[in-house]
Amino acid sequence: MPVTLKDIAAMAGVHKSTVDKVIHNRPGVSEEKRRMIRQLLDEMGYQGNAAARVMNAQKMNLRVAVVLMQVDAAEEILCGAETMKSDYAAAGIEVELYQTPYLDVEAQLECLRKLQGTKLSVLILLPVEDARIRQAVSELKEEGTYIITINTDFSMEDLSDCYVGGDSRRDGSMAARMMKLFLHDGGDILIVRNTDIYAVTARVDAFCLSLEQDKRYRIAREVDLHDAAGNLQDHIRKIKEECPGIKGLYIASGKADELCQILQEEGMSPVIICHEFYPGIRQRIGEGQISCSVDSMLAEQGSLAMRLAYRFLVYREEPETSENIPLSMIRIAENI
Repeated sequence: MPVTLKDIAAMAGVHKSTVDKVIHNRPGVSEEKRRMIRQLLDEMGYQGNAAARVMNAQKMNLRVAVVLMQVDAAEEILCGAETMKSDYAAAGIEVELYQTPYLDVEAQLECLRKLQGTKLSVLILLPVEDARIRQAVSELKEEGTYIITINTDFSMEDLSDCYVGGDSRRDGSMAARMMKLFLHDGGDILIVRNTDIYAVTARVDAFCLSLEQDKRYRIAREVDLHDAAGNLQDHIRKIKEECPGIKGLYIASGKADELCQILQEEGMSPVIICHEFYPGIRQRIGEGQISCSVDSMLAEQGSLAMRLAYRFLVYREEPETSENIPLSMIRIAENI
């Protein structure tokens, strides 16, 4: 038989109204007593009435801010987040969306500072890697905001209450495995990356580590998209002249569709391994130009982040683990 609120009150030696205050996070209970009652609730597996929890949430003026950079991943993440729209509306939880330019520290910093002092309930953040961003997030956390980082966590493990996103090192190792399968005879490999993004760096490190013991493969060149901004084709053309034997291309960051177009124009046809499953990548896989993409399930990341925030706000449930990582999917022509 399910445990009741009255049962919990009896175990704690308090009136059931005291247990109710703890469940709904209301004042009037000492911290010691509150911890003891919460422990009992967890141990006994107490499940309150879902409708009552939702009705209670409607009275609390709860707000969730989703702050994303304007990157390809953002659109997929938001599509996943939309799956929770009706749940948030029913609970009266306000969702605010902010998108700042790609890697623009000042813009993201301004956004976070505007959220400070507004009694923000939950922040879901795709962060720019910068010490000032860390400080702004720390200040929001001190105000009581629950922090969920999404897609790339860089060095925020000590600040975020939980992380939802890919395992960059795992995905980089998977990409290396796919390169070995499709480029089974070995050869020179070109890596296209962005050193400004932690997740990309972690992917590349794992990719290179997985290949370094196999002498059939050599990392011939790396192109940093930050340095090649505006003249990517010139960079590729120069590499073609200096390293005509490129057999494989590992795209660890964005620009996969643009790179494919450039390679076609330059008459290059290496084995291409990349990440994610945007429409352009899907099309290139179908056409046979991209051999494989490691999909970190961005839509699932968006949906999961919103589900975790909802469970925390409505049911006061925190995730069982601080890292919540959907399984990545290998995308090839046969499964698109």
